[in-house]
Amino acid sequence: SFDGTGSASIKSVIVGGPRITTSLTPGLALTAGQAQQFTVTWTPVADGPLIDSIVVVFDPCDVRRVIRLQGVRTSIALRAENPTVNLGTITNSASGRIRFTNTGTDTITVGISSMSSTTQIDKAVPGSLEPLLPGAELVADFSTFCKGRTSVLDTVQATVLLPCIGPQLQTIISGTCTVANVVTSTVSIDSVSAKTGEQFIVPVRLTQSQGLNAANATSWRATLTYDPAVIVGRANTTDCWLPNTPGPCSITIQGTRGADTVGTLFALNFTAVLGSIDRTALKLTDFQWIGINGAVIDRRDGAVTISDICREGGDRYLIPKKNGFGIVVYPTPATSDLTIDVKGLGNDALAWTLTNMLGEVLQSGTERAAAGGDLRRTLDVGAFGAGTYTMTVNARGVVTTIPVLIQR
Repeated sequence: SFDGTGSASIKSVIVGGPRITTSLTPGLALTAGQAQQFTVTWTPVADGPLIDSIVVVFDPCDVRRVIRLQGVRTSIALRAENPTVNLGTITNSASGRIRFTNTGTDTITVGISSMSSTTQIDKAVPGSLEPLLPGAELVADFSTFCKGRTSVLDTVQATVLLPCIGPQLQTIISGTCTVANVVTSTVSIDSVSAKTGEQFIVPVRLTQSQGLNAANATSWRATLTYDPAVIVGRANTTDCWLPNTPGPCSITIQGTRGADTVGTLFALNFTAVLGSIDRTALKLTDFQWIGINGAVIDRRDGAVTISDICREGGDRYLIPKKNGFGIVVYPTPATSDLTIDVKGLGNDALAWTLTNMLGEVLQSGTERAAAGGDLRRTLDVGAFGAGTYTMTVNARGVVTTIPVLIQR
């Protein structure tokens, strides 16, 4: 800027190097008291530092000023160290490791992701928000799953995110999947209702299976937990009650399946008793096919509800009134199945809805009781996440709201 009086102008501009240009030109007039803005452009041919100057001579009086220039040029570059990975023969799944190197001269941040749903990134070092110094490597571990395919052709992509969006490099993952015999089973325990003193049977069922015959899976063993204060084991079902040991206890059952791949595996025998509560969960805490490794077992628990008792003030249970209308939802907490048990419904219809905490309806229906006026409806809630839900039941002009806890 020109701070004197009268007029001034630029007499000459001397630039230090051929790759430096400026908007300052000879003959440019300056106005007193007003700053003159100008630009300087550096066009380097390679990475490295800049130390240079521009000399400006002003009229009048040949006043000389030097503008010092400093800077550094960096470049962003990324290299895939293994752009293709051949996993060879894969059974179910396989793991591998890929590397990307920062070949530039600037520190960068790299994001890595799978472009295929059948491959997942297990771990990346450094992470997506951590810097990758020049010359350093990003190492990523991945897992690839066959999921019914015969061949694998998946893609993992690394993208420079900072200091600006830069190169995108891909690694191609290939392989051949073998068809392995996978043993899967769904084992369920029924939910039943019984009266005090009644002897009853609860089936343990094989409701779905795959690969049992091919793997020669015949013998099985399971662990079952129940509350002996509500039901007592008899016949082939052990009574696991121990003195001075309140709460659920566990028993082991075992057997051999026949030629069928679905059906009843075991018939549990119990007697209902009048304890401190009116229901117990029948939890299948373990199930295994003997001699079969890697079998996938989906266990679904059941429950027993004592139907001829009710709570009336305090924590004792008494015989209910003759009309006997009541609604019970069990087990709580639920994992896979949820049962609505209604007594004394008569000929009336029952409408129910299951909603989440946002009030969204997940399931609903309208039911009528059997000839005796009782109704039991079992819902599959295995796909729902853990949390608190609300069961609303409308029957006989009464709307009942029951909180339901689902756990995983």
